Amino acid sequence: MDIATRIRKWRELPPDTWVRAINRCLPQVVCGLLVILISYQIAQLTWTLLPNSEQEIHQPLIRAPSGLTATSQNRQEIQVDQIVDRHLFGLTTREYEESLQNELSYATEENILNAPDTGLSLQLKGVAADLFDSKHGAAIIADSQGLEKTYTTSDSIDGGVGAQLHSIYKDRVILNRSGNLESLRLPMQAVETNVSIRKNPEISISTQQASPIALSQNASNIREIIRVAPHIEQSQMIGFRITPGSERNQFDAMGFQMGDVITEINGTAMTDPTRGLQVFESLGESTQANVTIIRNGATEILTIDIGQFNQVL
Repeated sequence: MDIATRIRKWRELPPDTWVRAINRCLPQVVCGLLVILISYQIAQLTWTLLPNSEQEIHQPLIRAPSGLTATSQNRQEIQVDQIVDRHLFGLTTREYEESLQNELSYATEENILNAPDTGLSLQLKGVAADLFDSKHGAAIIADSQGLEKTYTTSDSIDGGVGAQLHSIYKDRVILNRSGNLESLRLPMQAVETNVSIRKNPEISISTQQASPIALSQNASNIREIIRVAPHIEQSQMIGFRITPGSERNQFDAMGFQMGDVITEINGTAMTDPTRGLQVFESLGESTQANVTIIRNGATEILTIDIGQFNQVL
């Protein structure tokens, strides 16, 4: 009997026969489906409860060799670095400034000192230079409006059309204008009284207003007690931060503490590096001084008998 004949006979069966057949077979089919579903759920629960180490079964059976994978990763990293180094989208401002500084670092000291005078409308009012490192110290520069401001190296100069302070010397400062070095010099009358800061930072001064012998001897005594460095806040010099010299006992006896900032000596503000250091050096010729300091954020005034320390020293 062919399939077509069977289908025709099934269609000719009365509805009651179909209902009896379904009632006879349906429970078995439903029971079989439930058994399959329950078995699947039990299998899933079993894999969930197994230790983590067994999870390796689910991992791919075919893996690339670890050495090959590491090599591929290294190749990918190298390619990324090469793309970054090409700077396809240009340099950031910081990267550009760093590249200029790297180029300038190869310039010799002689070439720097031979830098041409700047054409900017700036005036150098005073310097406190480190004789051993031109990158240290401070400089007071006035813009075309006469507004003065204290700068340290790498600071941008107001009114300098993007110029930065590159280095500081006893008679000039060097400006960096987009990679070109230019000199800004002290006025000739100021060069006679320029100030230099030695290492640690020890002070030396040349002046025509006092006896060189007396100044050298008395100033040397002061330097054995106190060493100073310009203290700058918000681009303004407010005084000199002091540390003990070789005579630490005398430093303590004078009432100073490490880290004190001297802002005035006998009423003279220490906001000008040149004038301030001259006044500071003149302590060696005094017998008594009123010194205003900032200590732990508070202002104090110390009255110091300098004569007795000069006698001891």
